[in-house]
Amino acid sequence: MTESFIKECCKKDKLYRTPSVNDKLYLHYKGFRVIENLENYTGLTCLYVAAESVMSVRCACVTLSHLCWQGVG
Repeated sequence: MTESFIKECCKKDKLYRTPSVNDKLYLHYKGFRVIENLENYTGLTCLYVAAESVMSVRCACVTLSHLCWQGVG
Protein backbone atom coordinates (compact mmCIF):
# COMPACT_ATOMS: atom_id res chain seq x y z
CA MET A 1 0.00 0.00 0.00
CA THR A 2 2.08 2.88 -1.29
CA GLU A 3 1.26 6.57 -1.15
CA SER A 4 1.17 6.74 -4.95
CA PHE A 5 -1.32 3.86 -5.08
CA ILE A 6 -3.53 5.62 -2.53
CA LYS A 7 -3.40 8.77 -4.67
CA GLU A 8 -4.46 6.74 -7.71
CA CYS A 9 -7.40 5.38 -5.69
CA CYS A 10 -8.36 8.96 -4.79
CA LYS A 11 -8.19 9.97 -8.44
CA LYS A 12 -10.33 7.02 -9.50
CA ASP A 13 -12.90 7.76 -6.77
CA LYS A 14 -12.93 11.48 -7.67
CA LEU A 15 -11.49 12.54 -4.32
CA TYR A 16 -9.03 15.39 -3.73
CA ARG A 17 -5.46 15.30 -5.06
CA THR A 18 -4.16 16.85 -1.84
CA PRO A 19 -4.08 14.05 0.77
CA SER A 20 -4.76 16.29 3.80
CA VAL A 21 -8.17 17.47 2.55
CA ASN A 22 -9.62 14.01 1.97
CA ASP A 23 -11.95 13.07 4.78
CA LYS A 24 -12.65 9.55 3.50
CA LEU A 25 -10.92 6.79 1.55
CA TYR A 26 -12.45 3.84 -0.23
CA LEU A 27 -10.04 0.91 -0.21
CA HIS A 28 -12.50 -1.90 -0.98
CA TYR A 29 -11.33 -5.07 -2.69
CA LYS A 30 -7.71 -3.98 -3.16
CA GLY A 31 -6.11 -6.99 -1.48
CA PHE A 32 -4.24 -5.08 1.23
CA ARG A 33 -2.70 -7.05 4.09
CA VAL A 34 -1.38 -3.94 5.83
CA ILE A 35 -3.04 -0.53 6.06
CA GLU A 36 -0.23 2.03 6.06
CA ASN A 37 1.18 5.22 4.50
CA LEU A 38 -1.75 7.38 5.60
CA GLU A 39 0.41 9.92 7.45
CA ASN A 40 -0.40 12.71 4.96
CA TYR A 41 -4.15 12.05 5.20
CA THR A 42 -4.56 14.22 8.29
CA GLY A 43 -8.19 15.11 7.50
CA LEU A 44 -9.21 11.46 7.21
CA THR A 45 -12.19 10.61 9.38
CA CYS A 46 -13.62 7.61 7.57
CA LEU A 47 -11.87 4.61 6.04
CA TYR A 48 -13.85 2.07 4.07
CA VAL A 49 -12.27 -1.37 3.86
CA ALA A 50 -14.25 -4.40 2.69
CA ALA A 51 -13.23 -7.96 1.83
CA GLU A 52 -9.65 -7.44 2.90
CA SER A 53 -7.31 -9.81 4.74
CA VAL A 54 -5.75 -7.02 6.77
CA MET A 55 -3.20 -8.29 9.26
CA SER A 56 -2.18 -4.92 10.72
CA VAL A 57 -2.90 -1.20 10.67
CA ARG A 58 0.14 1.08 10.71
CA CYS A 59 -1.28 4.57 10.79
CA ALA A 60 -1.15 5.69 14.40
CA CYS A 61 -1.12 9.37 13.42
CA VAL A 62 -4.60 9.09 11.87
CA THR A 63 -7.65 9.40 14.11
CA LEU A 64 -10.74 7.91 12.52
CA SER A 65 -14.26 8.61 13.69
CA HIS A 66 -15.66 5.86 11.45
CA LEU A 67 -14.10 2.66 10.21
CA CYS A 68 -16.19 0.52 7.91
CA TRP A 69 -14.67 -2.93 8.04
CA GLN A 70 -16.73 -5.59 6.31
CA GLY A 71 -15.77 -9.13 5.58
CA VAL A 72 -17.26 -11.25 2.86
CA GLY A 73 -19.37 -14.23 3.78
